[in-house]
Amino acid sequence: MTTFVFGKLEGQNQVLKKYGLRRLDFSYFERIKALEEPDSNRFRRQLTQIEAKSAQQYFHEIFELFPEGVRPKARRTFKVYDGVNNLFNLRYQMLKWKVHIALLKAELEPYLGFLHSTEFGKPSLVCDFQELYRYLIDDFIIQNFLDKVECLTDLGLLRQVFLDVTTCLSLTKLGVRNSALGAAVGGLFC
Repeated sequence: MTTFVFGKLEGQNQVLKKYGLRRLDFSYFERIKALEEPDSNRFRRQLTQIEAKSAQQYFHEIFELFPEGVRPKARRTFKVYDGVNNLFNLRYQMLKWKVHIALLKAELEPYLGFLHSTEFGKPSLVCDFQELYRYLIDDFIIQNFLDKVECLTDLGLLRQVFLDVTTCLSLTKLGVRNSALGAAVGGLFC
């Protein structure tokens, strides 16, 4: 269980180091090592709380790389109306399906996980393995954004690009597949 979290934290530290940001506190690693009873629900809850705190610090740092006009205040996954969070959500969803397919090809049961809770219809093992690769998605988004931001800012289009992405994702979540924006996404969220 701790391997997934250590892998995630190490990956996040690589991204933070790459962009010259403050790395995650070493105390997160120490608190995980100090946890006892690796087979209990209490252990899982404590580990999840440590992971959540580190993720909060991580996203606070990387969101500082985005211009103030589009920078979100915090990481959100549900009912998101800003472009940056929607970009992360879309890419994470794509990663989730790639991991799911890989686990099925490896003949592993995607619904029996270690770290994430086992609930009906929730692919817990997919969520566990996805954590190991999220930092690659983060790096991809940041790098591509930083490469494009100067051009878009110079053209005055930066804010409009994120408004279009947000509108598109909101329409497809509402089931508006026949609109031009809904067709552009291909109904990925419906």
